[in-house]
Amino acid sequence: MASDAWFVSPWTELEPARGHLLLPGSGERGSRPLEVRSHHFPIGRSELLLEEYRTRDAGLFTPCLLVLHADEVNARAAALLTIAASGGRVLAVRGGRRNVSLRRADGTWRADPNRIFTPRGRHRTLQELRPEVVMPPRRLLASLAELARAIVTLATFEAHGVPWLVAVHTNTPAGSFSIERFLAAPETENDPGILAGRANPGLLPRSRGKDLCLTTSAELFHRLTGRTNVVLQRTPLPHALDDGSLSVWAGLHGRNYLNVETEAPKYRLDREAVLRSRKLLDVALGVVREGL
Repeated sequence: MASDAWFVSPWTELEPARGHLLLPGSGERGSRPLEVRSHHFPIGRSELLLEEYRTRDAGLFTPCLLVLHADEVNARAAALLTIAASGGRVLAVRGGRRNVSLRRADGTWRADPNRIFTPRGRHRTLQELRPEVVMPPRRLLASLAELARAIVTLATFEAHGVPWLVAVHTNTPAGSFSIERFLAAPETENDPGILAGRANPGLLPRSRGKDLCLTTSAELFHRLTGRTNVVLQRTPLPHALDDGSLSVWAGLHGRNYLNVETEAPKYRLDREAVLRSRKLLDVALGVVREGL
């Protein structure tokens, strides 16, 4: 997939009904108008669509919030509300479902957009969704690798001279992703020199276990401990834990990464979940903006 084959639409102003006013009563005094453009990435006989939203004051030093799963509509709504209030950009995979469909002459392949950032992850996501195939086509793997590089480039912003990647996700009440799943990690996995006596993960009493932040930055971990549930991702991560996610890529490349995760239903907008996600984003981004 060559970059000159990408198609990028011009910026257009987003109507309020499609923008940050996604929920009844969610508009705020002083909200910034949003603009949107589409990035079209041809892969085989298909096209992957990325929508990029921005406020007019957005730039290299304003946050970009990445929403990789199209079914996580509450994550997208929270991200749009956040930039409408504070400025910045949102980059969102579109398509309606968690996995993207990729049509080729040899049939339809599916991939999880948050599993394409490492070679092992690309291979595994394609193979898991078509288990009868031993080796996914090299050309398809190369296309996903280029798409991953493009997403990282588009989503990176700087805060006080330091590059950052920030992803926004939701997990369902029935899902397994929560602060509790990290409690079983052996103590030896955490470097006490880096953690300076902090417990990892950092638990906030009387909070929702599925509302949490995960980061590769020890300093951000320190600053968020006591303010929210927070996990410092182990570095270096064992090869067996390489699932191809953006957090794994960031850890492997020494990049500052933040994932803001909130419990919410898929596909259906939930005002209370959006506002919880927005509150968590405000806390975490406030620390990033201040500088570590």
